[in-house]
Amino acid sequence: VSPNEKKIIFYENNSQSWALKLFDVQKNIKSHLIEEKEISKWKSNFLDLEFSPDSKKILLKIGLKEYLRYYLLDTEKSLSSLLFLDWLDNDSQNISFGPKDSEKLFLIKKNNLYEVNINKKEFSPLFAENVAAFAVPNSDIYYLDKAGLLWKSSPSFKQKEAISCIFTRW
Repeated sequence: VSPNEKKIIFYENNSQSWALKLFDVQKNIKSHLIEEKEISKWKSNFLDLEFSPDSKKILLKIGLKEYLRYYLLDTEKSLSSLLFLDWLDNDSQNISFGPKDSEKLFLIKKNNLYEVNINKKEFSPLFAENVAAFAVPNSDIYYLDKAGLLWKSSPSFKQKEAISCIFTRW
């Protein structure tokens, strides 16, 4: 379900291939979004997707043989809008849209957190080192470092603070 709750993506699988369909809630219309053969002529595995904050773009995570491939799809344009993010390699992990700007991604690469401008294919200077995981649940970025500290930061990383947490074992 998209952040604006107006679009729903359906995964359809048959014995030969898979496809993604887009359902527009307001118009009550289901339409073709993409299918496996449009990604690769070889067998690929659909792994995950994420909507951009404005609900206009989708980041697709696809498994192709032993590689992960990332694609960007504009839901308001035709198939020609499918963009292979070939500059992301297997060292790029936990890729996610930024909190406000659908032209920027955050990712972990070699345990460091970066911001990437999609159009310019530019990696920002290092935002945080020794990062184990991160999430962008709202307008802030939360990340866990390898020492076990949880941090909260603005998207610019100019304001960051350690968050006190108590982890319990059930």
